[in-house]
Amino acid sequence: KNIVLTSDTHFSYSGVDTALSLESASNSTEISETPCIIGGAKVYKKALPYVTELCLTFVDATCSDADSFFPVIDFSKWTETSRQHFPKDDRNEEAFDVVRFTRKEQHTQRGTNSPRE
Repeated sequence: KNIVLTSDTHFSYSGVDTALSLESASNSTEISETPCIIGGAKVYKKALPYVTELCLTFVDATCSDADSFFPVIDFSKWTETSRQHFPKDDRNEEAFDVVRFTRKEQHTQRGTNSPRE
């Protein structure tokens, strides 16, 4: 199930659910579903206190005109569980790593101001 967060109350696209906030999106998912947050920067920042897993892509490149960024992460609170490296080659313009992390402390803000409440 895909849910698009938008502040546009008139946004509509066939086959896509919409929500006006992270809280309302969270309330419209089944407890058994594992949500996947795919951005942008404001959504990542709001959702980060609630997540227990991260799947991040680290690209070996510098973008001088970038204007949006993933929130700063205190990696001392996360454990790296896997890393897959993709070299620069004819398929990849830049080398990159896909890295998965789990939160060391399983306490998140769920249960105390979680998006589902």
